[in-house]
Amino acid sequence: MDKASLDWVSQMVKEVQDDPGKMIEMPPENLCNDATLKAMLNMAMMDTVATTARNVVLLFAIRMGDDRRLSPFLRATLREKLCEATTMPTELKFAYLSEATRICSHPRFKAKLAQLSAPKTARRQLAASLAPNQSATVEQAVSFGPSFAAVLCGAAPPPVKKTTEVKALATAQRKNNRVNAFVILRIPEFSDQILVSPKWPDSTLIQTDSEYKDDHNYAVEGIKLTPIIPMRTWKLSYNGKLKLEKDQSQTFDVKIDAIWTTNLPHYNFDTDMHPKPIAKAMAMEPWSKEYFKNLERFHQTHYEQHGDVRGTATIDGKDYTIFTNSLRDHTVADLRDWKNFHRYAIHFLTLENGDRLTVGAICTPVLFSSFVMGFITKAKLGVNHAITDCDFKLYQHGEEEKPPTDYGFTFWAGGERYVVQALGYEKVEFYMGTEAEARLVEQYTTCTVNGVRGWGFCEWCYRHVDGLPQ
Repeated sequence: MDKASLDWVSQMVKEVQDDPGKMIEMPPENLCNDATLKAMLNMAMMDTVATTARNVVLLFAIRMGDDRRLSPFLRATLREKLCEATTMPTELKFAYLSEATRICSHPRFKAKLAQLSAPKTARRQLAASLAPNQSATVEQAVSFGPSFAAVLCGAAPPPVKKTTEVKALATAQRKNNRVNAFVILRIPEFSDQILVSPKWPDSTLIQTDSEYKDDHNYAVEGIKLTPIIPMRTWKLSYNGKLKLEKDQSQTFDVKIDAIWTTNLPHYNFDTDMHPKPIAKAMAMEPWSKEYFKNLERFHQTHYEQHGDVRGTATIDGKDYTIFTNSLRDHTVADLRDWKNFHRYAIHFLTLENGDRLTVGAICTPVLFSSFVMGFITKAKLGVNHAITDCDFKLYQHGEEEKPPTDYGFTFWAGGERYVVQALGYEKVEFYMGTEAEARLVEQYTTCTVNGVRGWGFCEWCYRHVDGLPQ
């Protein structure tokens, strides 16, 4: 086996053994090959490698193998070996082995899949032994509660390839068994149009009592999001009807079975923000005792983490492969009232060099007239850099409730200046809140950032007072 591959893998495994939460950088391009993939597989299965480190190495190898489209047999074998973990739930083993059979036609993987019994719905604990180190705030946020809000969404590279797909799943728990939730799906192999949830453009769904009391899934009306490995892996599923967004008389039976994974760090807005943007936003407001009480009252614990989604969408009995870049966020708060938002625009972007980006501006008059926020994830370094400044002004972009399709702005993070040029190419809109008090426009976007090509979407929010459209 290639010595350079062995040396790189040996050092990587040693570092993961010492710190399972360490962010693993991609190897040099000349080592992103089958030899390195095989070395990771062999070394991860050695008796001297701890279980937690073993799983981290295998998950990273899966990501590298899929990104570089390496040997199908090796990529399938990595999934097979990952499924040998005794702490892995049966339904997740099914997901990984199903992927293995789609990647490689070798009968061994089909036999392994056949050996598994049907997935159980029994309650289970999170695989805490596989979790990376987390701050106390984030550990609290991972717990389930009535104020929870989670979003998983993604946009693949823009429509220069016929394999492009757009997908979003979201749930946000509210009071009285109500959940703001939706599904957005577009697979050009099926249709150029976007599929959306049955109640679209309304996003207020109602949980059954069993769904509300379920403390290990976030489920409502066919949508189910399940944490598997904290801060690493989630299972995403949907089973129900979807309709064409532009011709809502056409409905289809849709089943989504996918896995969200990441090896990138999370960004905790409680602890990771640079002080300059928040200080600047507060300095623009008139100070009073009531103002500071509102800051405390409306505080939200919020973190975001970029990753990827892989899986299958079955539409009227036909399977389609899903792969999207993705963002997951999680909010815990006593109060989250959409009426407090006048406007916001937040970009979630992936760049060709692997970097990920969240950047935008928010106007919540009860707290901040203008607050710029976000971060850039440097994928090769495995670190986040908080945004220190941004010249994106809400009043200059989409003020008349029509998001722009050709615009630009500049932000600063980690001591660097980033120039963003964005082109919106498709959008869908819907309403949030029990009174449809917020109108959200998801605009899928291509971009360049300092000349590096990228893609993703921008979420534009507008305060809405006229209820759902008739």
